[in-house]
Amino acid sequence: LSNSLPAIHDGLLLTTDLSGLVHCLDATTGELLWSHDQLATCWSGPLLADGKAWVIDEDGDLSIFALSRQKQLLAESR
Repeated sequence: LSNSLPAIHDGLLLTTDLSGLVHCLDATTGELLWSHDQLATCWSGPLLADGKAWVIDEDGDLSIFALSRQKQLLAESR
């Protein structure tokens, strides 16, 4: 279940859900490429900038991912 808008860039669709998961899907086929557990509810969708996806959860933890078909967690603050 999600209440945020997905973000789409270069064939990738990124979204968050209320269980705290970040999902990256192929925007054309819907195939799940990777997921990441933020360990807290995500109320907002990802912000895409500079080739990266920025995701923040309700605890204020920030994760930064490369916009890639494989999960590349670039930075995380907890």
